[in-house]
Amino acid sequence: MLMNNAGTASVVPLLNSDVEKVENMIGLNVTALTRLTYAAVPSFVARGTRTIIDIGSVVGISPKTLNGAYGATKAFVLGFSYSSTRTQPAGHPHPSGSASRDSH
Repeated sequence: MLMNNAGTASVVPLLNSDVEKVENMIGLNVTALTRLTYAAVPSFVARGTRTIIDIGSVVGISPKTLNGAYGATKAFVLGFSYSSTRTQPAGHPHPSGSASRDSH
């Protein structure tokens, strides 16, 4: 099982944000989640099962609620989770659990 639960948020308005902090948030919320998933999936497929749980946020579908960059990272989590359940090659197992859940 892989649970992608690491993340950080920014509630500072975009114009007042430190771009390096925003880049760090993107690195954790998007890049780390993606790299961990790609690292884990081959062994899941080899075993014939997998469970991936991606923790997202309602802000992924309501980006105006907080900093726009944060909402964009959570929209990525939602889209990535959804598409990973729909793009399995023929003969490969679909995830037994793949979800984006509100963590806030």
